[in-house]
Amino acid sequence: MKNLSTAIYTMASTSGAFWTSIGGRFYKAVAPSGAVYPYVVYSMIYNNNDGTFHEDIEDCLFQFSIFSSDNSSLEVENLYTAMKAVFDKCQLSITGNTALHMLRNSATLIQDELENPNGTGWVWHYAVDYNIMMQAN
Repeated sequence: MKNLSTAIYTMASTSGAFWTSIGGRFYKAVAPSGAVYPYVVYSMIYNNNDGTFHEDIEDCLFQFSIFSSDNSSLEVENLYTAMKAVFDKCQLSITGNTALHMLRNSATLIQDELENPNGTGWVWHYAVDYNIMMQAN
């Protein structure tokens, strides 16, 4: 799945406004200790092989978690809107595969108590799930 993770990172890093708004803080699986807000963490939740005798199709669920320490939810909601513009129904360029679709399944806005550079505090967290299907070339 390295090729899919690379395609997701490339799409984000070439997005312009979204990338700039998170200051390039787009991390795979976990943010580094002391990461500055806002940032996004993306990770694969599952990967199913939906292939047949003639097709090799991978069905994956990725979660994108947007974090902001802003007092209101405005920053995280704006980042969510910017992320949707980049990833909703986008055409990923995946080495060795053809992207079939990238569809947003769900989005949940919550507050989490997390460590931050100033100690422990409440942050806004937008958890967004995308279903990605791809076929081997």
